[in-house]
Amino acid sequence: MPGVMRLSIDPRLVPLFPDLRLGGFIAHLDRMRSPMAAFDVMRLHHAIALRHAVPLGAFDMDAMPRDAITLRHARPRTDWFVPLGACPDELPLAADAIVLAAGSMVLGWGLRLRESRQTCLCLRTRRAAFVSEAVTATQADAATRAIDQLRRRLREAGALVGPVAFVDARGPSTDLTCAAVA
Repeated sequence: MPGVMRLSIDPRLVPLFPDLRLGGFIAHLDRMRSPMAAFDVMRLHHAIALRHAVPLGAFDMDAMPRDAITLRHARPRTDWFVPLGACPDELPLAADAIVLAAGSMVLGWGLRLRESRQTCLCLRTRRAAFVSEAVTATQADAATRAIDQLRRRLREAGALVGPVAFVDARGPSTDLTCAAVA
């Protein structure tokens, strides 16, 4: 369904990271009254992530093979990862790596140590999913503030933004939504 993205945590990660939490929202960037260039959206999202010292990813939903993002262990034999600024064989995935993935496409590796060239925002991006990971309660609070600030700034620029949703050990999956306007 357009405007819906499943967000989940693999339950096998919970014993390793009991306070693990993902949060995010969807934005229709093509609905902005005065469109920001993809570079401006990326600059804004990186500045907010740095200000709050949290990982915060931005993913082109139309470049993903599935409408689902899962935080899980890497599957080196079947996962595909094309990192920004490197060749795939320069950053091989190990089975103990933690990744954000859409099916077998890795979106981010090592809690945003490296992001995918395949799903980064570009000039053609219409719909974006913004996701932040947190492994401690303090980091979760900072991630919430970062997500709220980014969402507010994009809405002020005219983007159609969906509500923020979170997943954790108590609720390991949810849908991010954003109704498209005709």
